[in-house]
Amino acid sequence: MKRVLWSLAALILVTSALAGAATGYFFWRFSAHVPEADYPAPSNATEARLQDLDYLRKLPEVDYSFSSEEEAAFTAHIDALEKQVETLSEAQFLMGLAAAPAISENGHTGASRSFLFGQMNALPVRFHWFAEGLFVVRAHEEYADLIGMRVDLLDGAAPDQIVDKLDPYLGSNKAFLRHNSPSFMAIPAALHAAGLIADAGAVTLELVDEDG
Repeated sequence: MKRVLWSLAALILVTSALAGAATGYFFWRFSAHVPEADYPAPSNATEARLQDLDYLRKLPEVDYSFSSEEEAAFTAHIDALEKQVETLSEAQFLMGLAAAPAISENGHTGASRSFLFGQMNALPVRFHWFAEGLFVVRAHEEYADLIGMRVDLLDGAAPDQIVDKLDPYLGSNKAFLRHNSPSFMAIPAALHAAGLIADAGAVTLELVDEDG
């Protein structure tokens, strides 16, 4: 009996060790091993942008969601941004950064929108999709009366039309795109950089209250 128990204990230990090793390998294989961003302090804005792009260029090395065709498109996109670093506005450059990882069409691979939008202007309201359309769900105190209103038009375009045109900056499937699109819609500079509105500093909203 003791031999049986010792054999079972040994088997359990070996099985646990193998399972632990397999789990460890899984996380090592599919977790990103991000290299350190070891760059000297940039001497100007152009050099800072070039450093950002050089670091971003390494993304396919640590993110396995890119197909070979997508990786080629990603590299071409970075090449194009490098050639334009001196002429792009800050919003255009940031949106260019957002578009790069979106090429993978993977919702888990993308630029930090909170960081991007922290560098740009913002409307005093925030939006969210419901079955009936896009609605104002948050607002600065002086615009609190707009909460609950439906957004019918942004600079003359229906919100549904804008969603599809934001795909290059979000990627993934339609549900992911629709869910995350309201954050872009509250940033005029982002919409302008994407060619969706005329003014980088303002957007005209057509709102409808519950009484129509």
